[in-house]
Amino acid sequence: MTVTFACDSDLKSVYSILKMYKDIFSFVRQDRIKKHIQRGTCVFHDDVVITFTKYKVSRVKLQSCSVSPKSGDVWIHQVAAKVQGNGSAKRVLNSFINSC
Repeated sequence: MTVTFACDSDLKSVYSILKMYKDIFSFVRQDRIKKHIQRGTCVFHDDVVITFTKYKVSRVKLQSCSVSPKSGDVWIHQVAAKVQGNGSAKRVLNSFINSC
């Protein structure tokens, strides 16, 4: 299975899925999701949302944690599924990881 990236017309659907988990993703704003979609860093497949960053250059140790991302590393920001417990998030996440 190949993953499908979100397009501009998916913005409301993507945002509504993340809003379902507002206790976890209270900081997520619609403009930020729109930027992820425009940059091609938002996967939307099978009602599962994954936002991520793929590093182009190596970075020194990040302030927020004790890792030093290398060029090509992928940092996953959010993973959310519309329906919990049906395994869709696991399938999409595994496909995403295999495609990186």
